Amino acid sequence: MTALVETQRRLSLLAHFYHATNDLDWQNPAQAYAEFLAAVARRNVNAVLARMSEDYSRKLRGYRSRHDFAQFFELWCADYPQHRQVVACCIDTDTAILETTHASDSGLAAGRVVMVLHDGRWRVGSEHCDNGRTRTHTGRVSPCRLT
Repeated sequence: MTALVETQRRLSLLAHFYHATNDLDWQNPAQAYAEFLAAVARRNVNAVLARMSEDYSRKLRGYRSRHDFAQFFELWCADYPQHRQVVACCIDTDTAILETTHASDSGLAAGRVVMVLHDGRWRVGSEHCDNGRTRTHTGRVSPCRLT
């Protein structure tokens, strides 16, 4: 319970720092990631790209001009790791690290998502599953240390 209270306190301080006036101006990074996953599940390419950082979405945006993009995107979404929940969140100014769990062949496995704050919105910067899966090539994120 203490970790949850501390996470909420950090979110409130960050919202205050960015002069947020309502939920549309600033979002909880875990909620923003949940919205990203919902967009993937809906197969909504515009919503998916809007919730990814420019760097993280570069490859997907590049494929968008191909004639078979619809098929590619359908497979991309179907192969997406099934994240179950965010179990920890650590925010450092404009970067948040989310520790997650996801379904794998051997049960639940750990994952790590880096969210970046850009234009007042949290966007997915990278994702890494401890089973080695990544959505696009990203460097390994160092473990999150919650204090």
